[in-house]
This record gives sequence, structure tokens and C-alpha cells, in this order.
Amino acid sequence: MDSPGSTDGPVEPEPGSHLVTTTAKPSLDITHLTAGQRRGTHCAYCDRPVRSDHVTDLGQCRDPIYRTHVFPRAHPECARTVS
Repeated sequence: MDSPGSTDGPVEPEPGSHLVTTTAKPSLDITHLTAGQRRGTHCAYCDRPVRSDHVTDLGQCRDPIYRTHVFPRAHPECARTVS
């Protein structure tokens, strides 16, 4: 369904298109990530800065709402404790 005033088609993503498949858990909802979390400079779960020698890469995806690439990463202990 097109939103009012939209000229380039639907603005709502298809179901599930805002989820990133990860090794830590089946998926990560990228809807509410901060800018640092989206760039991978901050943990996707706790939002603390991550170091490149102590990080779990959670993959990447294209955000259908903002039309940008998202590179979420996490501290290994945060990725393990997420249920």
C-alpha cells in the first residue's frame, strides 16, 4: 500500500526485510539501532563502543527504510547472552 504523497511505491518494508541473520541468534531487528550501531562502531545490543580486536561481526544488510547498508557488530559476551 502506498503512503499518501508517495511517488516511488511502498515505503513499508516487506515482512522480515529489516532483520539481519546472525550467528549469535537467528535474527537481529535493525529498526531501532543508533547511528553507531548501524555503522558497527557500537555494540548492536548494549550500544557501548566495540574494539576491532574484541568484536563479533553480525553480518550486513540493506535497510529498506533508509536505503543504506547496516553493519551491526557486538561484543562476544553480548552476542552470547542474547536469547
